[in-house]
Amino acid sequence: MAYISMCASTPALRQCQINDDKWLYLENLCALLHMFDDLTTEILASKSYPTINKTIVVYNELLDSLEDFIDNTGNDAHLHTAADQAWQKLIKYYTRMDLSLVYAVASAIDPRMKYHWWSIQEWGNYEKQSQEVVQETWTTDYDSAIPQLEITPKAAKQRQWYGIKTKTDELEEYTKEAIINSDSDDAPTMYWKAQCKRWPSLRKMVQDYLAVPATSTPAE
Repeated sequence: MAYISMCASTPALRQCQINDDKWLYLENLCALLHMFDDLTTEILASKSYPTINKTIVVYNELLDSLEDFIDNTGNDAHLHTAADQAWQKLIKYYTRMDLSLVYAVASAIDPRMKYHWWSIQEWGNYEKQSQEVVQETWTTDYDSAIPQLEITPKAAKQRQWYGIKTKTDELEEYTKEAIINSDSDDAPTMYWKAQCKRWPSLRKMVQDYLAVPATSTPAE
């Protein structure tokens, strides 16, 4: 109110007075910029040591937010053009994730995501392809399991009695368990610290992929 009164009482400032339409424009502009601020300076900031498993989540949230903004924000051509160009730029780099197995593997070994996160996104073929990439990476580079001959229930009980453990597929065992519910940045680290002895071969894949930084230059 003080700003409006000052402009109204000062002839030289009247041309700078902001009307309701301009205030609405500024509010929408702030909303557009705020979504980038939230997801870059907070989630991908250097202070939080962001790793690459967060990247696909951030891209999805930004793309969804931009689509909602375009659909629900008036008829301002300038803001719509800006939001659309931002969406086009993001989707250009987002689609390149398909060319690297790092994103799929890092997402799968985040215990908050696993394959469940892809499933709720309803990505269809991409979900299947990503699981195949993770499985191939695991089988080719990390799985040290020796194929086991099929044993009878009686033999299995005998092995259990004498403390002989049958080798299991660590990745399969891990992905079958429920995801953990946590927003903490330390959750994956604490989880794998507790499970490293249980799945020693899978731990090696975690060390290689879950430690990859999200960006070469984190946001400040």
